[in-house]
Amino acid sequence: MAEHAGLSTEAISLLERGRRTPRMTTMRLLADAMGLDATDRSQLFGTLTEDPPAGWTVPTLAQEMIGRDDDLAGLGRLLRHPGVRLITVCGAGGVGKTRLSIAIAGQEEEHFADGVRWLPVGSFSDPDAFFAAAATTLGATQTRRSQLDSIVEHLRGTRQLLLIDNAETLVRAVGQLCASILANAPGVKMLVTSRHQLEIAGESVYALRPLGVPPIGAAEIDLQQHPASRLFLERAGRLDGQVNDAAEAAAVVRICRRLDGLPLALELAAARTGVLTIPELADTLDRTLAILGRSRDASLTEEVVGWSYRLLTPVEQAIFCRLSVFTASFDREDAAAVCAVELSQVEVLDALASLVSKSLVIRTEDIGPTARFRLLQVVREFARERLASSNEADRVRGRHARHVLDLVERAASELTRPDQHRWLDLLERQVTDVRAAVGWLTEHAPVQAQRLVAASWRWCYLRGRYAEGRAWAEAALSAAPGAPPPVRAGALSGAGMLAFLQCDYEIAGHRIDAARTLYAELGDEDGLAWCLARLGSIARERGDYPTARRLHLQSLALAERGANQHEVGAQLNYLAFVAWLSGDLDEADRLNQRGLETMTSVGDREGTVWALTNAGITARYRDDLTGADLLLRQSLELSESITFREGIAWAYNQLGVLTRLQGDLDTAQRLQSDSLEIHRELGDRWRMASVLDELAAVAAATGDMAGAVARLSAADRFRAEIGAPVPAAETPERERTEELCRAALGDAFRAYALAGIATPPEPA
Repeated sequence: MAEHAGLSTEAISLLERGRRTPRMTTMRLLADAMGLDATDRSQLFGTLTEDPPAGWTVPTLAQEMIGRDDDLAGLGRLLRHPGVRLITVCGAGGVGKTRLSIAIAGQEEEHFADGVRWLPVGSFSDPDAFFAAAATTLGATQTRRSQLDSIVEHLRGTRQLLLIDNAETLVRAVGQLCASILANAPGVKMLVTSRHQLEIAGESVYALRPLGVPPIGAAEIDLQQHPASRLFLERAGRLDGQVNDAAEAAAVVRICRRLDGLPLALELAAARTGVLTIPELADTLDRTLAILGRSRDASLTEEVVGWSYRLLTPVEQAIFCRLSVFTASFDREDAAAVCAVELSQVEVLDALASLVSKSLVIRTEDIGPTARFRLLQVVREFARERLASSNEADRVRGRHARHVLDLVERAASELTRPDQHRWLDLLERQVTDVRAAVGWLTEHAPVQAQRLVAASWRWCYLRGRYAEGRAWAEAALSAAPGAPPPVRAGALSGAGMLAFLQCDYEIAGHRIDAARTLYAELGDEDGLAWCLARLGSIARERGDYPTARRLHLQSLALAERGANQHEVGAQLNYLAFVAWLSGDLDEADRLNQRGLETMTSVGDREGTVWALTNAGITARYRDDLTGADLLLRQSLELSESITFREGIAWAYNQLGVLTRLQGDLDTAQRLQSDSLEIHRELGDRWRMASVLDELAAVAAATGDMAGAVARLSAADRFRAEIGAPVPAAETPERERTEELCRAALGDAFRAYALAGIATPPEPA
């Protein structure tokens, strides 16, 4: 019956044993499942009554609670606190409030001399009927006029726990009952489950959150460590928690994250694995949640959100739907900026507070000085559908996109300053909102889209979003070829920089040269200096060190003339880079000190990373391995503090060289493999080639000459693709590795080399 009706076996069991009165929706599901005709349906529905069973008792859990140990412990402590008598467990529909309260009843029953009583509110629509049922259940039946008083009088002097379930259906009546008990029956404690807070004096609210979800990229072995994936796998019949391969593990992660760890949604999704593979289910859920509906009349979003939405005021409904444009978290100022179309900020904040109290908006874990909020995916989908059907969808999305643009432009000015890590983290948290804003602006306001990509390129660079940021920039440039020169120059600069980072030198040079022309026409020396520096970087990676040095010196002169200390420090770093690459270690030392002093003074952590990296590499080429280790570890620590992925990859690479030189080949292999993987994800083929050369040196040192040749050949292939030579400073070590391989392999060297070009190795 459960399978045919789309209900749980636990729900059917509770109905059969008279421990739950079915709702009208449940009755419809049962009638559909049995295929009843009109006469039989009428007879079945005639049995529906709001009279309770003779003795409501606390239900038993048919399945193990998963992932709620901390909640059970926290609620237990709260319930045993002498000053706490009323706890409302609040949360969205389907988050597991009822199950948690049942589990708490079993855990805490021994602390109540007169036991635990169960009052399910969900089957009632009339307060008087609920009071009558409660009075009967508690043994205090009187006339309807005195029901509430008789309940309280009956409870006076007792020590018991009342579990009041699904209070949101009669929240005012439940609040009235609880307030009377608080005032007149001091030995009684109440645990209420509700989507809405009761908002009465003496209420302690326990916000129940969805289950913890696994991170993106979680390994197969890790899925059992995260409650959401464990629940999904167990309900899907994978009692041992095993998945078939990495692809299926990735699909489980996608499902858990798409459903926000909401237990009801996960159980419904697991039920679909009888007809869909887990990857098929993940793909389907990416498109729609409709597959999780229990019937034609009850979608998941309707079941989780519908009741609460219909109880909102018109203003609250409008704000709720508008908030659906936020795909990430937001604070109260974000909400006011986007949602206050015809309303005041105070009205928006009042509505936000109400939505939080009704579990339609949840407060996230606080990060930083301001409270942040978000909508669960299921809730957002419900709100988004209603916004889309309104006449204000485009207006609200436009306000959201322009608000994000303001945020990114504010952040851009901070990304070279001491507080850059905070702004980087903020943008990273908001990446889905930035993505949505770029898409909307590119289609509806492409000039503003170009402003956004011009402001976002440094964040994309520092956090390794090369490909995505570049795609944004190219789309925005194509959408508005006639944008004002200052705006277009900024977008061209960002597109060129991100193309350079992916080693597409021709495209990068074209974009940056076009920006340089515009900056020259505008008389913008800061922009001109920036473009000269980027063209110098292209020359450096192509091995043209004289041109690189000349361009960086020109940029340095413009920066010094404009008193732009940040750009002065950047050019000193670039000139030091060119110096050690070309073998001029004395010049590199001189520039390293100036660059480090300048970047430290302006507080740019990324610039300080490069100064430390340059100094560490220079020390290594001077055979000062101790000094090199100290400087490179400082660089790594600083890179990790701002999650600067390229800096981390460089540090791994150079520390790996040190460990190889010191004879620790296992550590060297690990560090180089980690570096290669990061550079691969970034798309930086210039550095991938150098790391592969180092992996070849490690392989040769272990006697794996065939593996060494394969890595050398893979490095050659990348350099051929991008048109870059082996860096001059790295050439001697590369040649030594190749000589060792030739001597060991003899005539077979060429065959191994060709095989390596065809199939470059994966990182170990």
